Amino acid sequence: MRILTSNFTTHWQTEYLASPLRQRAWALQERELSPRVVHYSKDAVLWECKTIRATSEVPWVHEKKELEEPAKERERSMHHNKLKREHWFSVVQDYSERTLTYESDKLPGLGGLARLFYESVSKERYIAGLWSTAIPIALIWRTRALLWSKHPPRRPLIYRAPSWSWASIDGSVSYDLITMVADNAETTLPSNTLTSSFRILDTTVEAAGQDSFGHLRSGRMGVLGYLLPAIYRGSDYHGDNEFAPGGWRDLLNNEGELVGVLAPDVMPDNDLKENIFCLPMVPTLNWEADIGLALEEVKDDPIVYRRIGLVRIWPSAFRATQPREIIII
Repeated sequence: MRILTSNFTTHWQTEYLASPLRQRAWALQERELSPRVVHYSKDAVLWECKTIRATSEVPWVHEKKELEEPAKERERSMHHNKLKREHWFSVVQDYSERTLTYESDKLPGLGGLARLFYESVSKERYIAGLWSTAIPIALIWRTRALLWSKHPPRRPLIYRAPSWSWASIDGSVSYDLITMVADNAETTLPSNTLTSSFRILDTTVEAAGQDSFGHLRSGRMGVLGYLLPAIYRGSDYHGDNEFAPGGWRDLLNNEGELVGVLAPDVMPDNDLKENIFCLPMVPTLNWEADIGLALEEVKDDPIVYRRIGLVRIWPSAFRATQPREIIII
């Protein structure tokens, strides 16, 4: 006889998270798209449908699922853009922590769920793992080098997605910083902020086949915004307790003064150039800092850039400049 020392929710989650299938990327949408699922964990049999969860040890507990609602119920509860956006972000975070046998399957492995989301909830344009109405907030992801992960975040060996998409990374990503930012759609931005001029001009993705939710051949995003130069030396960083060896690295100006911090997309970050560019997109809620993309120039093209990380910068530390139109690939 086993005696449960935790509540039902904790017990169910502990058993489920310990399952080897929980680490496999394809298993996420297979679970989500199935009307009923039985899990064989190390110490218990778990089952769930779209409304309840139970176990072989506690079969009489019928608990409504917290994260995976039925499609019709999800359609009613997610009519607001912010709710739809945050639900998708939670799916992406879960998916990114899982492993793939073939790294080219990153977008196809979530394609079924994306199609369901489109048909039952969104009806928005799907762009390399992002939904059109969630941009620019959807660009505010950062990589996480988890303590239990065998490999730090890296770029895949073959092209899979544009650098501004979370799908361009092998490794865990997080949308934890969206709680710090002011939503452009719901907040009137002061006219003197660097973020007030930021605009998405166009986005283009080319599918490798006929499935718009699957493999991509290329992608680009045209934006208007301030492009601010900074110096990155990669030495000092402000760590996060749950990450290793992640954290924010110092960004300096030409006088050696601190003007912001950078969270690199790839770790270790030995290949990053010293001279980078910051593209502020949204202000933080206290208006003291802006959050945006860290970019590097693409060789031989003065208007084309590639994402290399996420930045928090102090607008007052930068000299006045003019917004520019650039392309991010």
